[in-house]
Amino acid sequence: MKKILIVDDEKPISDIISFNLKNEGYEIDTAYDGEQALEKTLENRLGKRKMQRIIDRALTKGGQKVADLIQSDMQSFADTGKSARATNVTKPQTVNGTREVKINWQDSTQRWRIIHLNEYGHYDKAGKWVNTAGKGVIENAMRHGRDTYFATIKDELRRL
Repeated sequence: MKKILIVDDEKPISDIISFNLKNEGYEIDTAYDGEQALEKTLENRLGKRKMQRIIDRALTKGGQKVADLIQSDMQSFADTGKSARATNVTKPQTVNGTREVKINWQDSTQRWRIIHLNEYGHYDKAGKWVNTAGKGVIENAMRHGRDTYFATIKDELRRL
């Protein structure tokens, strides 16, 4: 039986095409964007386990890049350095069907609350908005981590 991958960002159109092709005897898989289509194509060629290993390596490298950038960028406004030292990257895990790593701050002082205030700014006791020295550090690091993730995926696929 021939297998066909249908790629369309409009689900109703994909559903109609899938229905008709299934009635013609084809095995159908669907994707709703280019990234998902590429993942499914590679999964079919390489197997689910090998694709997961590639994705996990890319997530680990990308996550570590984010953590390293956050730690180094935090040094510019650090008073004690505890926030930078508490930066942690989890191992890859599946959450709601998606592989991911998480960047968090693990210590006994609920440091994540301070991180949130530094990243987004806050109102002081007098009601005045405070733009902190660390505003945007995490967002900037996430952009660079995404670049590292995709570069790692490309490198891994070139090795095949």
